[in-house]
Amino acid sequence: MKIAYLSTSRLPTEKAYGVTVMETFKAASGLGIEFIVCAPGIKTDHIRDQILSIPAIKFPIFLRNYNLSGLRMAFFRLNSILIPFVAIGVKKFRKCEFIWLRDPLSALVLASIARRKKILLEIHHRPVGLNLSVTKKLSKKNNLSFAALTPKLLEQIQNDVPGIKILEAPMGVPESFFKSRVMAKRNSKIRFIYIGKGESSGFDNGLGVLVGDFGRALELHPDISMTFLGLEPRYQVLITERMVELGIGTDRVMFLGHMPHFQVPSILESHDVGVLPYLESTYNNERFPIKSLEYAAAELSILASDTAAHRSLIGEKNAYFYKPGEVNSFEAQVSHLVENFPLRNEKITSAKIWAEKFTYKKRIQRVMTQWLGVPFRSATNV
Repeated sequence: MKIAYLSTSRLPTEKAYGVTVMETFKAASGLGIEFIVCAPGIKTDHIRDQILSIPAIKFPIFLRNYNLSGLRMAFFRLNSILIPFVAIGVKKFRKCEFIWLRDPLSALVLASIARRKKILLEIHHRPVGLNLSVTKKLSKKNNLSFAALTPKLLEQIQNDVPGIKILEAPMGVPESFFKSRVMAKRNSKIRFIYIGKGESSGFDNGLGVLVGDFGRALELHPDISMTFLGLEPRYQVLITERMVELGIGTDRVMFLGHMPHFQVPSILESHDVGVLPYLESTYNNERFPIKSLEYAAAELSILASDTAAHRSLIGEKNAYFYKPGEVNSFEAQVSHLVENFPLRNEKITSAKIWAEKFTYKKRIQRVMTQWLGVPFRSATNV
C-alpha cells in the first residue's frame, strides 16, 4: 500500500496545517505504511524532511509586500490546477494508488486525469462559493472520498451536499507531548500560555480581548503571568501597547519567538494553563484547535473561551470556560484554578485521557479503517 499526500501549499511550515501533515507522515511510517508527502517548497528543506518536491508557480517577489489578496488567490488557484498535472508526471507519485489532499480543485483535476487512483479530500472548513460547487461535483465521483475535522463540520457538509459520503478525521497530537508532572496543591503563581498567531486565515484570534481579561484577573491575583509563544512581531507591539494602556507590568507578560514544533513540549513544561481565546465566529466554530490536545497531553489546565465549538469538542470535564470581555468571567475561572486544586486535578486527568484518543497514530488508523477498510483494531476505539 502506497499513499501520497499532495500539498498545494509550501512545506515544511510550522502552521497547524503543516504540522498535521508532517506528523501524519511520521505516524503512518511508524505503522509500516509507505507514505510520501509531495509539496512545493525549498529543496534543501525537502531533503531534510523527506518531502518529494513538486514545482509550483511562485508569487512575484516584487509584489510580496503589497496587499493583493485577489492576485494571491489567483496564483493559489492556478497552482491548485497545475500541481496535480506536474505531480502525475513524477514517478514516485504516479506509483501511489491512494492520494490524500486538502485542495478541492486539485482533487477535481486528479479525479479526472487519474481515475484509477483512490482519492481522499480532507476538509477543514465549510465549503463556500467555488469550493462548494467543486465539492458537489466531486461527490459524484466514484474514486473520491471525503473527511471532515469535526462532527459539526461533517454535519454541515452533509446538509450542503446531500448524499455525500464523509468520514471524521479529527486533529492529532504527537506522543512526545504526553508528560507527567507534579503540581503543588496550592499555588497562586499560575503561568498561562497562548501558542499561536494574532490571526488565522485573516480572522482575529481575540488576543486584544484576552489581554484585557488577563489585566482584570491580575488585579485579583498579582502572581499570575502570561506567555505568548510564536506571536507575529506586529501583534507583540499591539499587545505591548495594550498592556501600557491597562497598566500591566512588563514582568507579567513574556513573548517567545517562533520555534520548531518539536521544541514546544519543553516550553509547556514550565507553564500551568493553556489558553484558547478564540471569539465566536463562523470560522472559529469550524476549527478543531490542535492546541487543546497539546495542552491536555502536557497536563496543563485548559482555559477556553465559552463557545459552542469549544464546549462540544473539549467538554466541560476537560476545561474551564470563560466569556471573553465579560467582567468577572475570566477572573472567576482564575480564582477556581488557584483555590480549587481537586477540581483542577480532575480536569487535567480527564483532559489527558481525552487527548490520548487523538494521537496521530490513531488518526491514521481511523482514516485507514474508514477510507480503505484496513482493519486496525484500535481504530474502532478512537
